[in-house]
Amino acid sequence: DNKTVLQFAWKDAQVVLFASTVARPEETVERERKRPAKTSTNAKCTRLVFGDLAVKVLSIPVFIDLYNHFMNGVDRFDQSTSYYSTLRAKRKTWKPLWFFLFDLVLSNCYRL
Repeated sequence: DNKTVLQFAWKDAQVVLFASTVARPEETVERERKRPAKTSTNAKCTRLVFGDLAVKVLSIPVFIDLYNHFMNGVDRFDQSTSYYSTLRAKRKTWKPLWFFLFDLVLSNCYRL
């Protein structure tokens, strides 16, 4: 059993940082991606890959594809905790982690 942690930065529309104990970087999947607009933040470097094509099939890591598929759930959790957070004061103690986990439990209970 390999006890390693993969740390990965993926740049699509924004830079997203990952840490995973189960993902392997060599596992890829082919996905159709749209060329970013000229006004997007990373347009200069990302538009080079597309050339003149508006849509291109690119090879992306499997865990990036899974993130893109399930990120709506993360966004909904972030949105609900911004409205109904139990955390009031942030100090350098264990309490922010406790309240984050408590918010996570409350959010999951509400969704079930």
